[in-house]
Amino acid sequence: MNQGFLPVFESLESRRLLSATINPSPIITADLEAIKADIVKLNADRRQVATTLAADRDAVTAAQRATDQVVAPLRAALAADMKKWRGVAQADLEAIQAVQKTWQPILMADRKAIWADQKDPVKLAADRVKLADDQAKMQAELAPLQEKLRKDNADAKTALDADRLALQKAIEANKSAIDAARKKLEADIAAGRKTIEADLAQLKIDRLKLEQDKKANG
Repeated sequence: MNQGFLPVFESLESRRLLSATINPSPIITADLEAIKADIVKLNADRRQVATTLAADRDAVTAAQRATDQVVAPLRAALAADMKKWRGVAQADLEAIQAVQKTWQPILMADRKAIWADQKDPVKLAADRVKLADDQAKMQAELAPLQEKLRKDNADAKTALDADRLALQKAIEANKSAIDAARKKLEADIAAGRKTIEADLAQLKIDRLKLEQDKKANG
């Protein structure tokens, strides 16, 4: 709906109609006035529709921006928490692996001793006791670290679930505003098209009447 051509269109159309008749009859004059009124209404409706649609599109953009302003920090918080808890879990795993790495050569030596002392029951029994004792010591060191990993994983899930829920609620709360703005835009597009089509149809009718009246009064 280009508003730039409307005044030109109205002016040219009016001139063409006026120049087409000299000293017109009252019927022709009425027809010309009707057509002129049709053109004025068409141009006014086109301008109004253009203004309305521009405002609607601005409303959609504003609703989207408002949503982004609310959602963006929540997404950032979720991303930050995911990074934080990944770091915590990594540190927990590294602590566990460090203990396992420390005890690995000790337990390997215990097993080698058991293998080497197969023919000496006394040494074999002592070796087995030492292996069991070393395994218990390793597990004693691992237990609090494994418990910390379990607790940190649970805390991470709680925190991230809360972040995701807050984000989802914000999106849903603002989605209705965006949907409403879009629906109004769609409705106004349809209504504007209907209005312009009606104006053009009326203009066509009045032009046809003018031609018929010209012939009848010719």
